[in-house]
Amino acid sequence: MQNSALSFSICVDNIPQRVALAIEELTDKYKIKYNENVELITVRHYTDDIVDKVVRNRKIYVEQKDRTTTQVVVRV
Repeated sequence: MQNSALSFSICVDNIPQRVALAIEELTDKYKIKYNENVELITVRHYTDDIVDKVVRNRKIYVEQKDRTTTQVVVRV
């Protein structure tokens, strides 16, 4: 999940019926954009070398890091 003053981003499991229902419910009040064929990769106790190997030159949509964990949403 990523939140800012103007946007809210989430990554969810691809359960088509649930995703379609959520989009339908939210479309009335919000502008919805979504990406299909993406994967969330989580690496604990990461190094830059490990992240580079895992991402493998794929397009990165979102990247979050803290001291011990990195999460990256990439194109499948």
